[in-house]
Amino acid sequence: MSIVRFHLVAEQRFLGLSIPSAFYRSVSSLAWESKHANIPVLVHDHGIWGSNNVAAAIASRGAGTPYILSPRGMLEPWALSYKSNKKHLAWASYQRRIVRSSAALVATSDQERDNIKNVVPDLPVAVIPNGVTWPAQLPDRSVRQSGRPAFVLFMSRVHPKKNLLGLVRAWQQVCRASSRDHWTLRIAGPDELDHTEEVRDYVHSLQLDSRVEFLGPIEESKKGAVFASADLFVLPSFSENFGIVVAEALAYGLPVVGTRGTPWASLAERGCGWWVEPTAEALAVALSDAVDLTAADRHAMGLKGREYVRTAFSWDGIGLMTAQLYDWVLGLTSLVPQFVFV
Repeated sequence: MSIVRFHLVAEQRFLGLSIPSAFYRSVSSLAWESKHANIPVLVHDHGIWGSNNVAAAIASRGAGTPYILSPRGMLEPWALSYKSNKKHLAWASYQRRIVRSSAALVATSDQERDNIKNVVPDLPVAVIPNGVTWPAQLPDRSVRQSGRPAFVLFMSRVHPKKNLLGLVRAWQQVCRASSRDHWTLRIAGPDELDHTEEVRDYVHSLQLDSRVEFLGPIEESKKGAVFASADLFVLPSFSENFGIVVAEALAYGLPVVGTRGTPWASLAERGCGWWVEPTAEALAVALSDAVDLTAADRHAMGLKGREYVRTAFSWDGIGLMTAQLYDWVLGLTSLVPQFVFV
C-alpha cells in the first residue's frame, strides 16, 4: 500500500507573473482534509522569495497546521547579497514574517545551520543532509591507458554563483604545463542569466577553446555516464548550502576539488579531495595537485569518498531523521532530536 500521494498543481501565470492561487487552494485543502480526518499534518515548504512560498505559509496558518521551512541556501550570506535591494524589500514586507512563523527550519549542513542562526537565532534548526543515489558499478580508473584523454568535470547550474570565471582563470594556469596537455575541463549544466555565453567568451579570450568543452544541460538519465567518463570533479562555487553534486560525484568514485564556499571540509578531512578558498589561485594549486597525481592515487581517493557517501548520505538514514523531526514538531514526542539545534 502506498503511503505517498503526489498532487501536481499546474502553474498559473498572468502578465509574466506566477499566480499561486491554485497552489494555495491545493495546500489548504489537503491540510484541512487531514485535520478533519484526525491525521497529524504539517506543511513542509522549500525555498523562499517565491509566490508559492507565500501561498504555502498562508495556507498553513489558515489551517492551523505547523509550518516547516527548508531555505535551500537562500539565507546564505552570498545569496542574500545577490540582488540585495530586492531581497531587503521582500524581507521587510513579508519574508521575515514567513520565516519566523516556522516551527523549525531545515539546513543541509552545519555551515548552513550557522548562517540561518545568524539571521533568526531563536528558531530551531534541524541539520538533515541531502541523499544521493548509489551507483552499483564504477569504471576502473586505477590505470590510465596511454593516449586516453582525461577530464575534469563541473556539473551544476551555469550561474555567477558557481564562480566559473574563477575556474577558467585557474584552468589557464593548470594548462601551462605541457605534461597536462591530455586534460580537458568539461562544463555541464543548464544556463542561467545567459552566463554560459559570458563563460564561453572568457574561455575564448584566454585561448582555451581546445581545453574547455561545454556539454550543456544533462538529462537525469545520462548523468551517470557523464560522471563515469570523468577523472576528477570540481565545484568552485562562492556559496552552496549543500552542493548535492559533490555527494553525487563522490558516489561515482571521483575525487573532488571544492571551495570553502561549500560545506565540504570533509573532502580534505577524509582524504577524498581538496577544500580551498574560492579564488583562481587556490583553485589552480588544488587542480594542479589533483591532475599531477597518478591515476591509481586518484582512484584510491575516489574509493574513500564513495565509502564516505555510502555511510553518511543514505536515504534510509535521512528518511528516519525527517520522520523524527516531523514527530517532534507535531508534538508526538517531547524528545528533541539530536540533530535539532534550538
